[in-house]
Amino acid sequence: MHLRQGLVWLLDRINLKGMHIAAVVSMAVLTIVIIAAELSEGFKGVLTLLAFNHWIAKSIIAFAVFAGITYLMNKHEQGFLDKFDAEQWGKITSISSVLFAVIIFIFFTLQFFS
Repeated sequence: MHLRQGLVWLLDRINLKGMHIAAVVSMAVLTIVIIAAELSEGFKGVLTLLAFNHWIAKSIIAFAVFAGITYLMNKHEQGFLDKFDAEQWGKITSISSVLFAVIIFIFFTLQFFS
């Protein structure tokens, strides 16, 4: 199978709305984990034990959440997933990424000045 055929085969089986939902949820989880690790040295220590570095552990958690939700959304009966508006979900995902980045920025700014 050629690479292009493989990509077409994969894309035909991926639910894009499910991937958008997975992206938003994984961004939220990552934001929570980042803040929790900064507030709790014990939690940061557990993350470090899991992957030798707390940032690597956070990345693994975010990827696992994204992959898990994407997989579940692809296995779920289509129903509500059928009505996919690419522009709307693109906006939701984009706004979510900016919102979570602003939350992290504000948190670290407050940490810096306290």
